[in-house]
Amino acid sequence: MKKNTKITTTQWFTIGLVILYLFWEFIFLASWKENTEGPLLRVDLLLIYPLILTGIIRSLWQLIKKGRWSN
Repeated sequence: MKKNTKITTTQWFTIGLVILYLFWEFIFLASWKENTEGPLLRVDLLLIYPLILTGIIRSLWQLIKKGRWSN
């Protein structure tokens, strides 16, 4: 029996969020940190981390629910 291997919208959204986060963290903020004096308050992480964590949990739940990881 062939298992469903289609990627869901939630999983695409999670992949996109992780890619955008990596771009934000390592490209945009790298130059911003160099030009900022004093402590750097990362309020953006209060929004980014919960979104990524929620997306990963929902994506994993969909994988388990569809039976892709079951024997």
